[in-house]
Amino acid sequence: MNCFYWTYIGDRNEKTQVGLYHSKESGNVMLYCGQKILLIDFYVFKSKKYSFFIGDELCEVNIEKKNNCFYYGMEINTKADTPRNRARKIIDRKDMVESLVMMGIFIGAIAIVFYGLI
Repeated sequence: MNCFYWTYIGDRNEKTQVGLYHSKESGNVMLYCGQKILLIDFYVFKSKKYSFFIGDELCEVNIEKKNNCFYYGMEINTKADTPRNRARKIIDRKDMVESLVMMGIFIGAIAIVFYGLI
């Protein structure tokens, strides 16, 4: 039986353990988060993805089969349309505008100094 564990660290530094048990022989899968069993699935012999929320963060656990071996991973989905990801996009746009303004000011200051000295 394959056992994997991941630790999700939230915004306030709270830790949540995510675990997965997968039997290659029977194909049974159990996924849990903290002390709560999220799902039990049977006959998983192919690649599969499971999505769930930890707080307002959309998480995905992947079971990938390559060359008759299983590989496991957990990642945060930052592309799906969730309230958290919408807020993240607004902050990213604001940061990009601020960076462009600062770069423009810096280039303008260099141009003034360069042309002012000639």
